[in-house]
Amino acid sequence: MKRSYFAALTLLATSTTILSTAIAATVAATAQARHSRAVSLSAIALNATSPTKVNAHNLKLQRNRRE
Repeated sequence: MKRSYFAALTLLATSTTILSTAIAATVAATAQARHSRAVSLSAIALNATSPTKVNAHNLKLQRNRRE
């Protein structure tokens, strides 16, 4: 009985640690992406894998901001 209780607590602690680490990494990456003008979130949303497409999209966004 004690072994299964200890195993359950260990599993819970491990999964909580992994989950909180993943959430922290996601929050940090999102904050960095929002802060950085080099890679826009909308370019990521477009799934533009080609650097040419990403650059063209970023230039379009810059022109729209100026207007």
